[in-house]
Formats: sequence, structure tokens, C-alpha cells
Amino acid sequence: MAVSLLVPTAIIIYLIRNAVAPDDPPSVTNSIGPRAKPSLQLVIVVTRHGKRGPMITYPTCPYPIDDTKAWPYGVAQLTKALYIDGDSASLEPSDFNIPGCDFPCAFNLLKNITEKYYNITDFVEECQLNYTDSYL
Repeated sequence: MAVSLLVPTAIIIYLIRNAVAPDDPPSVTNSIGPRAKPSLQLVIVVTRHGKRGPMITYPTCPYPIDDTKAWPYGVAQLTKALYIDGDSASLEPSDFNIPGCDFPCAFNLLKNITEKYYNITDFVEECQLNYTDSYL
């Protein structure tokens, strides 16, 4: 009895849905704003390493590749103050006193990096002492 009521009800619902539904599904169009252009209009490239330019020299770059004042240690190389070679002695906060650095929180940022480095090295040393047969 229940099946005899469910089948006609399902058929009626199916017919009503098909009758109400549009014949053509809505087309998906690219809705862009009125100011949109079909080509690239602006690209902003931001690079920073002290006051020096990027590794690639652009026509208006104030620090060309052959300028030894801008690149005293070679093109795209870090300065001695920011070079981290893995030796904890090279990460003293006094090493990060960069003359002429105009980045306002440079010391605080580098101090945080130094603290994180010391925390990691201490953790690794402790693990190596406690687990001499480990894979560290």
C-alpha cells in the first residue's frame, strides 16, 4: 500500500520539477567590472636587501650590477652582517648593527631571528646529548 502511494507521488514531483525548470541551463559568463581590461595593466615587484636593488638590473635601477658600492661582496650576495653560516658565534646581536640601515625595526627583527636560532641549536644539542643513537 505504501509503495502504491510513493511511486505516483514521486512521478508527480518529477513531472512538476521538469515542467518548472527552464529548457536551457543558465550560461556561465565571466562577470568582470566596467574598468576591467583584457591585458595586464600593472605589475609591482618588491625586493629588499638593505638598500640594494634586486639581482636583475632594470633600466631605472639605481644599483647596477657593476656597481661595487651596491654589491661589495658580489652580485646578489649577502653582506657580512646578514650572512648566517651556521656558526653560533656569527649570530651575536652586535653583528647586526648595520650602519645606515633605515629599516625601523631591523634590530628587533634580527634579535628575534637570533633568539630563534639559539633556541633551535640548544634543542638540537640537547636531543643529541639525550639520544646519542638517534638519527639527528
